[in-house]
Amino acid sequence: MASLLRGKVVAPSCRQAAPSLRVNGQLRPARLAGTRQQSRPAQQYARSLSSSTSRRPLQIAANAAAGALPAQPAQPEQPAAAPALQGIKLAPAAMAIAFGFLVKFVIPAPLGITPEAWTLFSVFLSTIMGLVLQPLPVGAWAFLGLCTVVATKALPFSKAMSAMTSEVIWLIVISFFFAKGFEKTGLGERIANIFVSAMGKSTLGLAYGLSIAELFLSPALPSTTARAGGIFVPIIKFLSKSVNGDVDSGNRKKIGAFLMQSQLQQSSYSSALFLTSGAQNLLCLNLAAELGAVVPDAWTTWFIGCLPQALLGMVITPILLFKLYPPEMKETPEAPALAQENLKRMGPMSK
Repeated sequence: MASLLRGKVVAPSCRQAAPSLRVNGQLRPARLAGTRQQSRPAQQYARSLSSSTSRRPLQIAANAAAGALPAQPAQPEQPAAAPALQGIKLAPAAMAIAFGFLVKFVIPAPLGITPEAWTLFSVFLSTIMGLVLQPLPVGAWAFLGLCTVVATKALPFSKAMSAMTSEVIWLIVISFFFAKGFEKTGLGERIANIFVSAMGKSTLGLAYGLSIAELFLSPALPSTTARAGGIFVPIIKFLSKSVNGDVDSGNRKKIGAFLMQSQLQQSSYSSALFLTSGAQNLLCLNLAAELGAVVPDAWTTWFIGCLPQALLGMVITPILLFKLYPPEMKETPEAPALAQENLKRMGPMSK
């Protein structure tokens, strides 16, 4: 190789051109180690690629001038932010806890009260204070009170959890489940509208119709609050507004006040007539059983014992209210039509 080379190697220029060798008096490009010359098709492809790349800014400018911009890549959708969790309200929680500490450590326990009983009393007062101030939802705060009772050994675990097996507690829970079902399905509103359409031509008839409707629903809804808040108060409010008997219009004494008072008084009779009409009924039965009173066939015995008084009160109370707290509007001929419209709007019953 050295005999063939008569010249010397030419150094690369300032433009960093490819290195070359002078062979036999001619300048030829040198091949670097590990590299190979591109073939003709590869060279043509490289020139076409460079030319298309150089023309791309011109094409973008032309598209922009013509009002047609190149399509932008689709942006990925951002995931929806999770709702922020509502934490504890520090000020009400501190007040409720401080009240319990005050009772426990500052106020001396009365004579005859054990330390465990006084601790239980202070936790109870703190829990009630929290239910009023609401630093947490009712269930969460009550559960914290239960945990505190067990942690302070005011009650053993078995006795603290014994209320979970109480029929009264579960009856109250189930009553609100049933009330929500009646509200969601519209069955309670449908039954009330049926009685209003049949007996609602007068204000007194409306009172009796709503009372009978609650009487039919009370065995399956053992809570006066659930029946009133979920079914009957909205119906009375609707009937009152239909004749301008609501508070906002200043004419609440037309029929609204009378119907509300009548329903309030009548609910006590329907709650007392059936054993399952109110949670307090089962509580009274359990207290009697603890004292040794055994009632055979409790549901029937309770119904027969309360039937005369409840029926007499349900008949007399609307008439007494009609005399002592009379409504300004005695006749309501439009009430049955409104009830019929509500029934048509609700449509036929379905499974």
